[in-house]
Amino acid sequence: MGAYKRNKTKVKPKQRFVNTEMVLAYLHKNMSHFEKFPETILQIERREIEFGDEWSGESGYEYLIFFSDKSGYLVGRTMVHEDAEDWAQAERWEQFHCSNYYDGYTVDAIEVMLKLEKLTEEYLRDVKIELLLD
Repeated sequence: MGAYKRNKTKVKPKQRFVNTEMVLAYLHKNMSHFEKFPETILQIERREIEFGDEWSGESGYEYLIFFSDKSGYLVGRTMVHEDAEDWAQAERWEQFHCSNYYDGYTVDAIEVMLKLEKLTEEYLRDVKIELLLD
């Protein structure tokens, strides 16, 4: 009976769920704040994606996000359509991507979201301090 012992480790705290759609929504919501940041802290550039022909192609947008810690990310949304194999049954689907700008590897969206939230909190804190000092 005593051969198996129960593992009595602490329960790990749950990490909240964040996907790329949530990061894009956060960017849209707070873009007015982000535009006020100096370029040494945060740089955000929106690029439109549009290529292909009448049979297949992609369209959408992506954000290039560069932080002061020398990290860069690509976060975006594209609509892909293909009609090459059977002209009567075109396929269309949506893709979201969140990747490291420098090496192209996919990263968790929570990584980008946490950095953006931290910058937003610092910005709002500084604004409140300025209002109190005036």
